[in-house]
Amino acid sequence: MNALALALSWAAVLGCAERNPAEVDRYSSDLIELSTRHNFVFWLAIGAVYRGWARSASGDTAEGIPWIEQGIRDYRATGTVVGFPGHLARKAEALHLADRNFNALEAIN
Repeated sequence: MNALALALSWAAVLGCAERNPAEVDRYSSDLIELSTRHNFVFWLAIGAVYRGWARSASGDTAEGIPWIEQGIRDYRATGTVVGFPGHLARKAEALHLADRNFNALEAIN
């Protein structure tokens, strides 16, 4: 199940790179469901970040940004630092899409 979570996470990464929010939303939903079922705290946090990115990239920044922020908080709580700058970049992009450029710059600073 952990390998499946890893695969879903990478699929979401590729969906972001392809700028395909519908695909990222689908993979993040699957990742969140799997992680909830198996108590994968690390993967659950990543799923939240990608769900937030997908919602924001689809135009719903009001829903997306809180998902990203919660995912980042949960990710930091795991003590993991690898990959953290990428999540901050997704947060900055969502803030930019919400016309909150000052906050976006703070996120990546």
